[in-house]
Amino acid sequence: VEHWPHDLLSDQKKLGTIVFLGSVCHRRHCSKLYRSSKRFVNHVGTKDFLPYLASIIRPDSYSDVGSFGFLDGYSRDRFFTNDHSSCTSVEHIKSEVLPLISSIEARPLGSPGGVAKRYNAFVYARRVIWIFAVILVMCLLVATIF
Repeated sequence: VEHWPHDLLSDQKKLGTIVFLGSVCHRRHCSKLYRSSKRFVNHVGTKDFLPYLASIIRPDSYSDVGSFGFLDGYSRDRFFTNDHSSCTSVEHIKSEVLPLISSIEARPLGSPGGVAKRYNAFVYARRVIWIFAVILVMCLLVATIF
């Protein structure tokens, strides 16, 4: 699918709530998604490696926002100890997504006032570990070939 949600949205018509679950949407589209909705929430699975893998394979098209969050102040990143399939499980939808969609609160925990970065040490630590693990695997593969 070439048309991501940001292509289909406009600033004139606002959706109530946008919820991403294990998303690979590129970070560059976050501000448009934020402006096109009253509330933009990203559910991040801390054990979900698929968005990270997609961002390594096609970094121009995908980001690892489902693994690490948008981290830019526009979306409300909510972290869960889920893998890719448990974020879309019936239980997660019932307990986390449906109450969020049915609530009348306009923006959770206030509105960001620009591109205020929210840093999460655990997210960046995991990212560094992943990078070192990939480098180690590549070195081992090269060592076994030669």
